Amino acid sequence: MAVYMIIIAGVDLYYRGVYATFAEVWKTSFLCSFAGSIATLSSECSVFILMLMSVDRAIMIVYPYSSIRLNRKNCIKIVGIAWAVVIFISFLPMFNHISFINIPYFGGNYYGRQSVCLALPLTRDRLPGWEYAISIFIAFNLFGFVVIAVSYISIYICVKRKASRVKRSRRRAREIKMATKMAMIVLTDFCCWFPIILMGIGSEVGAWKLPADIYAWSATFILPINSSLNPYLYTIAYKCDNKKKSPTQVAIEMRSVRSRPLPP
Repeated sequence: MAVYMIIIAGVDLYYRGVYATFAEVWKTSFLCSFAGSIATLSSECSVFILMLMSVDRAIMIVYPYSSIRLNRKNCIKIVGIAWAVVIFISFLPMFNHISFINIPYFGGNYYGRQSVCLALPLTRDRLPGWEYAISIFIAFNLFGFVVIAVSYISIYICVKRKASRVKRSRRRAREIKMATKMAMIVLTDFCCWFPIILMGIGSEVGAWKLPADIYAWSATFILPINSSLNPYLYTIAYKCDNKKKSPTQVAIEMRSVRSRPLPP
């Protein structure tokens, strides 16, 4: 996503003041299609991996003795397959820029319909490949958000039930801390995907006609939200919490994990 933003910002600076003259040159260029491909790759691969992480966490907490586990080997396989599939899906429309490959379904300019090189289905125009865009940006993203939300709601309900054995003050503190973290995760996903999903559905059913500059807002503000905040929410915050724990606390937690009975 950072590479995509750099490309769009660089082109904006390069064509500033003369863009109207070179608009078609830019939108039909290989660089525009490449930028759209990596933006799609970034957003959709992020959706899949966050969905996988959420389901895995939910299974581990809600069903602690389940035999369904993602070990390192299986996780590498699943993530590798996900990257391969999403790379293929993202770069497939760009093949029309290669001389010996032609896919009529996507037309000659799938990603270059707008100046920011995104194929977001935010209009009722039935341009080549519109079903493809709807299935990726609306259907799959909506499914991913629902899965993530349900997973974290299940985790919170489970933890709240099990916390009844703990002292009330500690229980309340844990509940508030976990609720805050999960609210941040679900909220950032919601802020990124739901506006695009809502605009896409509204455009498809004819509820409203969106202005042309909505693509620029989506590219520069809405889509990068997850790319900017998820590294903190999933990595930095986790490491900071671990650093706050003393070696004795870590040892006790490790001992309690090792002493858990094996599933039947």
